[in-house]
Amino acid sequence: MSGTVLLVGLGVIGFGGLISGVRRCTAVGLILSAIGAAAVGVAGFAFLCSGHPAGAGFTSELTVSLGVDQLSGLFLGMLGLVAVPALVFSISYLRGHRGERAIAMLTSLFLLVLALVLCARDPVTLLAGWELMTALPATIILVARRCDELARRTVFTYLAVTHLGGAGTWI
Repeated sequence: MSGTVLLVGLGVIGFGGLISGVRRCTAVGLILSAIGAAAVGVAGFAFLCSGHPAGAGFTSELTVSLGVDQLSGLFLGMLGLVAVPALVFSISYLRGHRGERAIAMLTSLFLLVLALVLCARDPVTLLAGWELMTALPATIILVARRCDELARRTVFTYLAVTHLGGAGTWI
């Protein structure tokens, strides 16, 4: 049951992100994403409380494997707990911003990627999710502050540091 709620929640986040890209539907898309995030949070806490894992177990093989256990359930619950108010309040923050739709879509995608990192059970999935997790906030900043030289320089530094840290971890 928790696995179904998790999948439906992730689907609603994705659908909300798509709807956010439609003209004059950004607020509806963000609300849908918030509802999906609430479902992800509920499912995550259900995994934490039940103690029953779902999906694949951890592996060192280079295949795509996803699963949820109590620890990832805790973090999925926290993701939902933080994402719901952030998405709801972002409606008024983004209203009238020139990149409103793109930022809303990228934010929903960011939530999906965070869930991917939390549910990754193999190195390939974890690293793919990690790369997307670092690139999406940079993209959101660049969309929000298009002509700002300081923002571009800060994003470049951020990407360089995260990639050096990742390379250092694996080396």
